[in-house]
Amino acid sequence: AETEDRIAAGRRYYNANVRAINTRIEAFPSNIVAGAFHFKQEEYFEVDDPAVRANVGVDFGELGSRGGVGSVAPTPPPPAASFAPPGSALPPTALPPTAPPPTALPPSAQSGPLPPAPPPSA
Repeated sequence: AETEDRIAAGRRYYNANVRAINTRIEAFPSNIVAGAFHFKQEEYFEVDDPAVRANVGVDFGELGSRGGVGSVAPTPPPPAASFAPPGSALPPTALPPTAPPPTALPPSAQSGPLPPAPPPSA
């Protein structure tokens, strides 16, 4: 039912846009531009063929006989990759840190505000 609702919503969305463009093609002043560029009115999305509108038949009866859902054991996930450097105290499945550790700034960068800029030379 959800898929049918999404298809119907898509059809309504398309037809609303077709109605909007067709109105712009007919209404002043946009009809001047539409006429200059030979825009034509669009067709609405409609399905008149009963064979296309018929419900789709689905049979899930064959799934059990052909090894369908539940007949195969799920495969286990692959082992976690080891990010720990050799000889470290971290366990082998530890993830790497998200950011590198902060580094200390040199003393010159910790001293406070910057000195004034020199005057421009003439």
